[in-house]
Amino acid sequence: YIKRGWINKNRIVHNGNIINITLPVQKTSQNRKINEHLITNDVRALAKIKKQIQLAYCKAPNFNAIFPLVSKIIDYPEENIANYLTHALIEIASYLGMNTKFILSSELSKNDDWGNAQDRIIDLTKKLGGTEYFNLPGGKALYNEEDFSEQNLILKFITPKLQTYKQLNTETFIPGMSIIDYLMSSDPIFNKIS
Repeated sequence: YIKRGWINKNRIVHNGNIINITLPVQKTSQNRKINEHLITNDVRALAKIKKQIQLAYCKAPNFNAIFPLVSKIIDYPEENIANYLTHALIEIASYLGMNTKFILSSELSKNDDWGNAQDRIIDLTKKLGGTEYFNLPGGKALYNEEDFSEQNLILKFITPKLQTYKQLNTETFIPGMSIIDYLMSSDPIFNKIS
């Protein structure tokens, strides 16, 4: 778990301004894994998140279709943050028509003896029968191409190309927002991925 990271945070746009939304987590610690953290069971805090989203997107073209989905995700009765967020990913993927299998690394291996994050990624990639591992550019400081090569794995870094779309009440596109912003703002015809 990374304090001040993005595990329990995201961003939406309200009247052209960036608004941070934060899922409340109990007693956060960088010394514990993500799946060892629990969401604060505070209905007022969750209601506040829904209210922020409602106020930001009530006039969005897809509000009536997307807000019930977002509410269902936020109201999911799970305290473990890893399970809660996995459920959110599954719901969004299902809505988009994506047939994606999600596997939690904690279910793959109970090995806590990895030397570092790179050793863990190498082990998990091999367990899944992978030959390549893709990471965002931020991983260049964490992963060494030669170490992957020694394990017969190819390490690749990808840079996402964020597509612009018509955002609600903004003059200039604001990149890096939650998928909520895209789903609320985009033409419904593009909401389904085949």
